[in-house]
Amino acid sequence: MHIKQTQLPKPTNSYLINKPTPPFPSLSIHRLHYLLQLKAVVCITRNNFSFNSQYPVGAIFVVYQLRQITRPDMFMGNMWRLVLALCVLSSVVVTSSAQTCRNQTFSNRLFATCRDLPQLTAYLHWTYEQASGKLEIAFVHAGISSTNRWVAWAINPRNTLDPAMIGAQALVAIPQSSGSPRVYTSSIASTSTQLEEGAISYPVSGLGATFENNQVTIFATVTLPNDTSSIVHVWQDGPLSGTTPQEHSHETSHQNSKETLDLLSGSSTQASGNSRQRRRNVSIKHQSLLMFSIISYMASHL
Repeated sequence: MHIKQTQLPKPTNSYLINKPTPPFPSLSIHRLHYLLQLKAVVCITRNNFSFNSQYPVGAIFVVYQLRQITRPDMFMGNMWRLVLALCVLSSVVVTSSAQTCRNQTFSNRLFATCRDLPQLTAYLHWTYEQASGKLEIAFVHAGISSTNRWVAWAINPRNTLDPAMIGAQALVAIPQSSGSPRVYTSSIASTSTQLEEGAISYPVSGLGATFENNQVTIFATVTLPNDTSSIVHVWQDGPLSGTTPQEHSHETSHQNSKETLDLLSGSSTQASGNSRQRRRNVSIKHQSLLMFSIISYMASHL
């Protein structure tokens, strides 16, 4: 009796037999990986390398997800990882222009010019008629999360940046727990001022204020001397004791919240201390770029 011998099939790699077809057949896995990294670099470059404190952790997570996506044995089943990675990347990269005066609008008010002020998350909108001296402004101060703080914008008629506070003629707003903020004028005679209400040296009309979405906005029309072309202006915020304004912080951002503003061109000359702040910001950007380069290098060698 002859027994037919059946030859067993040779062991094969089931993955090679059932290898999934990549959704991008014209791109190799490695090329797609580097294209994704390039996309991240482009996003960060476009956003001026401005990051929040969560960037290192978020970037490492994104790189890990990209590596998982580009593993051949997991490519088809993990396209959702790409969506998740890009969502995290969007959340950890903070654009320097996320909040800008150009995307701020006001009901029934239009202004000819606006400026992102260099300190304290503040913005100034204005329309100026040099012949009449009428300066219509909207001063916006973001980041005011409670009603126990005061906000002020002022012009110093002496046109001196150092000191800019003494002699300044201020518009003051104090948010209330209900209703519109209390808004009034105050002439600052000394550094120990508590922003007492009183008349200022400029005629003021249309004075009002709002407190919405953690930001205080002061509206007013100030009449300047005829043919004025520039002003020294100051802006601040500080704590309250009951309903009385107290001294503001002496951190660098508060010390440098002043500048000479050309009302016609919109250009400004800032306090000398701001040059140190600009160098610090440049240093942070360079450090962030170096960090991303290191993470990208590590990712390519995982």
